[in-house]
Amino acid sequence: MPRCTWCCRRVKAVVEESYARIFFRNLVAMSVLLLESEGRLCDECSTGDVVTVELAENLLINHTTGKEYKLKPIGDAGSIIDAGGIFAYARKTGMISSAVPS
Repeated sequence: MPRCTWCCRRVKAVVEESYARIFFRNLVAMSVLLLESEGRLCDECSTGDVVTVELAENLLINHTTGKEYKLKPIGDAGSIIDAGGIFAYARKTGMISSAVPS
């Protein structure tokens, strides 16, 4: 999906069984939370189900079915996502200048 589609839909998180590295890096750079499930959730969840993610517990909760699913920890990507993307993270950590050129 092109970047503008992700942003226009206000995607906050994507949950998959696994990711290609380039896809993972691109979404982390855009500050989209990428979560990996321990199984195929597409076989368990349906369009329209209401779900929430509890990051501290690494859980996805499907409120429609009442089921809970274990997620893998997000690791180092969390600090980049929390900062608002790769450039915001680089500015925050001093990797690049935060001064705006005139």
